[in-house]
Amino acid sequence: GGRLDKHSLVKSAIFSPRANIRYNPNGKVNFRLSYSEGFRAPQYFDEDLHVDIAGGEHIVRVLSKDLQEERSRSVSGSIDFYHTTDNLQLNALAEGFFSHLKNKITAIDDPEVEGQKLVVNAKGENAKVYGINLEGRMAYGRLLDLQLGVTFQKSLFDQAQEPIEGVGGYREFMRTPDTYGYFVTTWKPATRFSATLSGNYTGRMYVPHVKGEGDPAKDRFASENKIERVNSFLELHTKLSYDIPVLEYSTLQLNAGVQNIFNAYQKDFDTGAGRASDYIYG
Repeated sequence: GGRLDKHSLVKSAIFSPRANIRYNPNGKVNFRLSYSEGFRAPQYFDEDLHVDIAGGEHIVRVLSKDLQEERSRSVSGSIDFYHTTDNLQLNALAEGFFSHLKNKITAIDDPEVEGQKLVVNAKGENAKVYGINLEGRMAYGRLLDLQLGVTFQKSLFDQAQEPIEGVGGYREFMRTPDTYGYFVTTWKPATRFSATLSGNYTGRMYVPHVKGEGDPAKDRFASENKIERVNSFLELHTKLSYDIPVLEYSTLQLNAGVQNIFNAYQKDFDTGAGRASDYIYG
């Protein structure tokens, strides 16, 4: 298949093809191979800009004259395995993926402008993202259901980039962990009652930390531009549910739970009027 994009501001239509092949040698195993292409049009706004302006910072963002669309080519392959006994159902998935990004759009600070922060969206270097994804599910009748998954990946520019002025070159994508995962466990000892425990894991990553200003005695800020290698963290959530029949075809469900039980989140926010408002991760 494919997708064709065209509007009044695009000179030539953009075609993005895709293809999938699936092979089932038996009822328990699936093999899948996929290829796809895509693009990201030049744009002013992204999530990093949203984080910056949320702190009240005055930012002017412009598009570079040589800015082009970002193109991607992706290949993935997976093996899916199913097994069922009397009360036990098992499913396991192993997937490998590789994406090549051409002309990755990069936001660059312009140090020549004084009195305001000017950010230029420019044509960046080519990059690649590759890794493996593992997922599994186990169900024991209606009593217990367990789902989990983990992804190991690398996100690298072909040539080293300087995320912020004065920190040197990095090939790694900023704010992009190499490892992340999840799990969901549901226990249902009775028809109307169920208990769920779930979690999300975010691995270590590189985060730009811009130089701030303030009183070192009471404020927290970076004395110079630097790249932080931040720690990983695990969020755990729990929920209890109980179903109450109301009418013949209606059910009222009562829920109680706790989100982020151990309060896992960023601990090193900058403080003070001169803090780096965009030093946020997680």
